[in-house]
Amino acid sequence: MSRFDQEDCVANILATMQTSGFAVFDLNGLSVAVLLNHLKRAGHSVSQTVLAPRDQSPQSHKKTLSGIYGKDAFPYHTDYAFKPTPPKFIILANESCYHFGRSTFISSLSALPSDMAVLLKDSSWILRSRLGTFIVSSCQSVKGHLLFRWDLDFLTPYNDFAQRSAERIPPYLVAKKSEISWSPRSAVMINNWICAHARGGATSAPSDDDVRRLTRYEVWNHA
Repeated sequence: MSRFDQEDCVANILATMQTSGFAVFDLNGLSVAVLLNHLKRAGHSVSQTVLAPRDQSPQSHKKTLSGIYGKDAFPYHTDYAFKPTPPKFIILANESCYHFGRSTFISSLSALPSDMAVLLKDSSWILRSRLGTFIVSSCQSVKGHLLFRWDLDFLTPYNDFAQRSAERIPPYLVAKKSEISWSPRSAVMINNWICAHARGGATSAPSDDDVRRLTRYEVWNHA
């Protein structure tokens, strides 16, 4: 694929992100490196993490989803919701030749019905970290862009709006989910500021978790 074709693919991904909040792409047609180079030129920085299903163990850090849920399903969340400004984009990539039975699910927080959107907008949460205890909002503006923060494992309701959000929004996210099936050499880019995502539960294939490895690229906004 020529450089111009790759730039067209990047443009199509970013256009899809604008309308859907996420975009699926084929790594055989566009490498993550090309997409990241475009994002770096736009002023973003990148880190990465390898994700794999892990059993709970005494060594598991309790302040991680693996530490809490082990190999069970993960609920909907914003990656790095405990950070002052979470990464704007998350890229999840299956760079292997294997098909993974566990799906990833994505739901948009920016598409909530008006009654739930009002609840979320006025929600305040308690965030406890190594640096102290803070009160944070579910919604904030970052350089003109709206950021939604969602993670019921690391954020405790502080006001009634947050409590009602915690009760009403999760069923909606499940009902409106989009499913990402992990075929070989596949990837998805997610707007982490407007979409929450979740991990499906274990499959009937016992060997699936032995090979399931996703590389997560965290794209931080510094533009």
